[in-house]
Amino acid sequence: MYWLPEDREALSLAQNYRDLLAIAKRVLSRTPHPIIQVCGPISTGGTGSIETNLKRFETAINALKARGLELFDQLPFEGPLQALTLRLEANKYPKRLLEEFYLPILESRLVDELYFLPDWQTSIGARWEHEQALRIGLKITYLEGGF
Repeated sequence: MYWLPEDREALSLAQNYRDLLAIAKRVLSRTPHPIIQVCGPISTGGTGSIETNLKRFETAINALKARGLELFDQLPFEGPLQALTLRLEANKYPKRLLEEFYLPILESRLVDELYFLPDWQTSIGARWEHEQALRIGLKITYLEGGF
């Protein structure tokens, strides 16, 4: 809804996490506050499947949007993020992804609140996001069961 055609085109041209961060910040700057970001397992934990974990994200995002909440939907970034991670951080946990993409978003306070999926503790990245939210002082909500 807050994406422009040039944002979607820029996703395919991104060469690094900073490029993707710039797109995310543009989209977030057009999104009314308060803005929520869903956190939980993607590449580690959860169902053990990136595809299934992403489907759970999509379900949660759609359910929250249906409640009238504004969300930072990170799903459009997942393909480019995974491709960059394979190229930049192959065979190791993608720490740069967290530090160069997600951390600047959280520290910018363009996102106001993090909603954690029920099994967020099984994810290295979601545990990291939780620690950052506590450090920064972002509001945290824990989703239950079927969201």
